[in-house]
Amino acid sequence: MTAVFQITQADFAAAKVAFSAGDYQQFHLLANRLMANTVYGRESDRKYAIVGFFLKEIFTRLSRHEKESPTAEKIRFEAEKLIKELERAFTEELDIPSLWKNYHQFVDSTRKVEQWHSEQQSYKDDPQFTANAIAYLVQTALAKETVNDERTSVFQAIRNETDRIIRTHGIELLDLITVCHLTALHRLFEYVAFACSSSTRGVDVSRIDDWVGHYIDNVKQFQKTASADEENVYVRGSDILCALIYEWRVCFIKYFEIVRSARVEERKIELPENTKKQIGETLYQALEKDLQSTGKKPNG
Repeated sequence: MTAVFQITQADFAAAKVAFSAGDYQQFHLLANRLMANTVYGRESDRKYAIVGFFLKEIFTRLSRHEKESPTAEKIRFEAEKLIKELERAFTEELDIPSLWKNYHQFVDSTRKVEQWHSEQQSYKDDPQFTANAIAYLVQTALAKETVNDERTSVFQAIRNETDRIIRTHGIELLDLITVCHLTALHRLFEYVAFACSSSTRGVDVSRIDDWVGHYIDNVKQFQKTASADEENVYVRGSDILCALIYEWRVCFIKYFEIVRSARVEERKIELPENTKKQIGETLYQALEKDLQSTGKKPNG
């Protein structure tokens, strides 16, 4: 029994306690901790990160709704079932097919309770449409020229589209694995985009490609070739996901929350003194004109 397995089991147990207490923020932190702790072991220990990933996705679903709302209560009910199944599968060897199948069941159940009333009345499940949409998003929208710069908007757009389409039309398990890849890739790319850009040198496109190009290729290849008849398809999908999680957590160690703080700094634009003066004069003239129309005089 490896040390990382024992530690991540403790992380999972703590997450269960937080979930039972309704402390979803702490539950979320413990899901991240479980993933982070797999960095400190052997390569074979990285597979345990998938459990933390699924816990984090539970939090994502719950965080969309008011805590005491009927929708949140229904999601919590389904999450409780998933957590029990994750615990059963979370052995040292890890029952990867069981993990994926139970997560798929959770997604399918919760997406139905999140449907709008108009959607419930108008749409039938059509997972083949979802499969076609995901194929387009991965093979076309996730093109080299759209990701090899500092923008992460393409990943957010893909996430928004997949969320909408899955909620409305449903999804098959293999396509859900690809969606998980895209989610993890988005989290990683935020850090890569920050690390490969600067205010003086701009964006280092070749470095971005060197860093994430092979991850994107793996995601595309899986989406294109994965088959339910493939003996190790769940293991292959998990390996891609856990490699992305590992790289994301390593980036977190290097940069911490710098991605978010950097964006705040980028929005702080310092204007030249002459520009400030011009703006001040323009505002004063506008104020003077406005006050003259009312018979008053501006102060100053």
